[in-house]
Amino acid sequence: MDRQKILKQLECGDHILSNGIRLRKLQEDDAEDMFEYTSNEDCCIYLKWGPHTQLEQARQFILKRLIHKETITDLLWGIELLKEDKLIGVVRVYHIDFDRRQAEISYIINPFYAGNGYATTAVKYVISLCLKELSLDKIIAFYVDKNTKSEKLLRRCGAIDDKEWDEKAVIKNKNYSVRRCFIFHRG
Repeated sequence: MDRQKILKQLECGDHILSNGIRLRKLQEDDAEDMFEYTSNEDCCIYLKWGPHTQLEQARQFILKRLIHKETITDLLWGIELLKEDKLIGVVRVYHIDFDRRQAEISYIINPFYAGNGYATTAVKYVISLCLKELSLDKIIAFYVDKNTKSEKLLRRCGAIDDKEWDEKAVIKNKNYSVRRCFIFHRG
């Protein structure tokens, strides 16, 4: 099967996971749930973009993702909490490089649902998909030194730091060290 078909099947699939969540394609009616966390300063404190100030920003992000693309270059799943029928975050795989057999991963979770293992469950599953279904050997993730929650999540997923990586970033007028880590295929 060609790579584009695999990417489309993965992103459009309904992935029921343990812990009462599922990964699925974003839907237009997810805008209010998305705005709930993208408007929260705590949720985007370490991100280059600031909190959304209008519901329309979340809606436009979703609509942009739903536009049919001939070539898929990244994957994005909504994390839905099944018992509440609510979008509580997203997981994204991007910079997919089949020749180098690697990709990058990022995620965001509504802070009101943090600490329940939802993000860890979703990220572990997506890493597994990348390593098995996309035949990748390495997943790359970045976090800033002050974001201990993200660092701990990545450790639970088997990430190891790239000791040679030393980058600095200014995010919202604050200086941070950016860490890069890897999750390798163990097959």
